[in-house]
Amino acid sequence: MTVDEYESAMRQRLLDSGFDFDSPDPAVAWAVFKSFASEPVECHESYLFWEASDDYFDFVREFSHSTEKEAIWHEQLTIHFTCSPPDSLGVQPTKLLSRDFVGPDQFFQQVEARPEFSKGLAFGHWSVELRLDGC
Repeated sequence: MTVDEYESAMRQRLLDSGFDFDSPDPAVAWAVFKSFASEPVECHESYLFWEASDDYFDFVREFSHSTEKEAIWHEQLTIHFTCSPPDSLGVQPTKLLSRDFVGPDQFFQQVEARPEFSKGLAFGHWSVELRLDGC
């Protein structure tokens, strides 16, 4: 599948799981993200990452593309949770990348072991968007 098809399929999987974009539950999004993370996508390579800070909490799959002339570009599909002041997650910026671990299961376990992750799941003031960005 293409990256655009992956975005559409991710949105549909979120909706099928009962995810509500108007009242988002990060735990539901995380479960869908994990279950769909290894889906093959037309790209040179891909990896996952999770990041959090005071005002955002993101689940990301990044896709790298290259051409025959070795031009490289990236696209990121992000389940992007944000909050607005005075609400704040109250954590220092943190990020984990799947390519730093033996496999996706180890990555997921390490993310889930982080106190910032637990705090983000429990935080009740998120807005959310599913976005596809190119870089």
